[in-house]
Amino acid sequence: MGKVVKLVVDSFGSFLGMEKGCIVLRDKKGNTKKYPMFETEIGEVVLQSGNLVSTGVLSALGFWQIDVLVTTRNGYPIAMLKNLKDDAHVKTRVCQYEALRNGKASSLIRVSSFCLRQDISICRANISAYHQDFEVH
Repeated sequence: MGKVVKLVVDSFGSFLGMEKGCIVLRDKKGNTKKYPMFETEIGEVVLQSGNLVSTGVLSALGFWQIDVLVTTRNGYPIAMLKNLKDDAHVKTRVCQYEALRNGKASSLIRVSSFCLRQDISICRANISAYHQDFEVH
């Protein structure tokens, strides 16, 4: 495997598509870069508004569990496309609800607000004591 690539499609008028097992990035001048799916490990794709994207490449990215971030022309993130099997956000939310239910969220808020008013070394001690007490699922 090659190195992990973050593919950014941010030049106006570019095209991202699939061709013979490769992700193809073509700019408006016709210059083409190919990223073979089996040789290149793509970690994330960032799509900026103003570019064309084929549904074929979106399907392939979803199949290979590669996250796709959609941004405005100014780079402001507006959407995230993920594989349906990626439920990490659900696990995080469940842990957040559990922390609210058992009161640990309020103690974390107290520690955080305390840290805003105190010396950083005191904060580190309080946070590490909190983490020892917190059970992660």
